Amino acid sequence: MSYAIEGIAYDTRTDALTALVANWVSAGGENDIDEIKSALHDSDTPAEIIREWGGEIGTGEAPADEEELRTHILTHKADIIMAT
Repeated sequence: MSYAIEGIAYDTRTDALTALVANWVSAGGENDIDEIKSALHDSDTPAEIIREWGGEIGTGEAPADEEELRTHILTHKADIIMAT
């Protein structure tokens, strides 16, 4: 399995999803913590990620879909914040 976000390799799908969402909600490090938390609570965030980035998480891996991202955000919010 080959997971990668923005050229950085990840060992698991969970880690790759965390990195994908963290990069999106932080706008690549430009957003502050309030903007990050707001994006994590915005129900449109999964759809926006898919619309803009397509949910790609690595070569040969099935892309994430909106439901998978929504579930990941709900269950890994603290990890996502720590990764920003």
